Amino acid sequence: IDPSLLSVYKFSPDKNKLLCEFDPSGNCLEIQLNDPANYVRYHLVTMLEKMKRQKYTTPLNTLLLGCTHYPYMRDTIALVLKELYELKTEDRYRYRDVLASHVELIDPAIETAKEAYTEMRKRNLQRTNSSATSNTFFISVPNLTLQEVQLQPDGWFTYDYKYGRTAGADKEYVKYVPFDTKNVSEATYQRFSVVLPDVYTKLKLFVKELK
Repeated sequence: IDPSLLSVYKFSPDKNKLLCEFDPSGNCLEIQLNDPANYVRYHLVTMLEKMKRQKYTTPLNTLLLGCTHYPYMRDTIALVLKELYELKTEDRYRYRDVLASHVELIDPAIETAKEAYTEMRKRNLQRTNSSATSNTFFISVPNLTLQEVQLQPDGWFTYDYKYGRTAGADKEYVKYVPFDTKNVSEATYQRFSVVLPDVYTKLKLFVKELK
């Protein structure tokens, strides 16, 4: 986070959405983002600042939502892009040289689902009993039996766990556990209820049956 851009990020500090680690004198040593919308603001501003430095000649007009969770934030991404297009600093539009007035957001979820379906067909994993109604939902959580996965006293991940994991190390960094109210926050369930209402209904039934 660039402290000189705090007025540009416009992070929301409400309800612990923006956290700070303080030294004994009360000085903020490190700002931590604790909210999806604040992450959107950080990454969009970072991208546009990079485009300015590299002197892009074509404004950004299309953005690929290239990970499965980005489409959940589609409305927020569109809103922040609009805000940044209108943003003025020192009486000048800050990003209009690198940002179009309308940015097309491309959601690859449909193509991803098609590929998943094709792969499941290849492996004969598709459901054959159409009358089956049970559903199971899992989430990955830190595997605390590994020494390098131990959490800090305040419950936060250590730096080594967040950034020190090595692909292909043949270590079980995470465990897969059923969805419940301990590992998944109520705010996440509420977002599911809005963007995935059918899945949310089945998910709540599954969680209820676990109790």
